[in-house]
Amino acid sequence: YLFKQGELIINEGEIVSNGNKRTLWVDVKTNENPQVQRDIALKFNKFYTINQNNYEVASHHYVPNPYVIEIDATI
Repeated sequence: YLFKQGELIINEGEIVSNGNKRTLWVDVKTNENPQVQRDIALKFNKFYTINQNNYEVASHHYVPNPYVIEIDATI
C-alpha cells in the first residue's frame, strides 16, 4: 500500500491512482505579429512531422486539474 497526501496510490502492488496532480501551463497574452506567426509556421513545417493546427490544444477538457499562470506581455 502507498498513500500520498491521504490518497491511496498503490494497492497490493497495483497502481490505482496517479495522485492529485496538477498540470501547469502558461497563458501568455501578446500582441499579434504576422511576421512572427509566419516564421513559426515555416519552422514548424520544416522541423515537425505534424501540422501546426494539430499541435494546439484549444479545449481545457484534456487537462483535468489545470493550474494556469497568466502573463500579459502586451506592450
